[in-house]
Amino acid sequence: MRLTCTGVLHTCLGREDAADLRAVIRAGGDLVQAIRDAVWSKPAGHDFHIARGAAPAVARHMSTTGG
Repeated sequence: MRLTCTGVLHTCLGREDAADLRAVIRAGGDLVQAIRDAVWSKPAGHDFHIARGAAPAVARHMSTTGG
């Protein structure tokens, strides 16, 4: 999992899903519950099997997620 400087919590580096924690804070929401929800929705395993010559599984570069 990675938390970006803009408050986006990426629960899996190989998938596009993420939680916008900054939006939760700005809306006065429950930050702890938002983090729990994100963690519970995290996939149980990794799926980094990319065939040679295939497009990447995610559109973002690792450098944008702190990797």
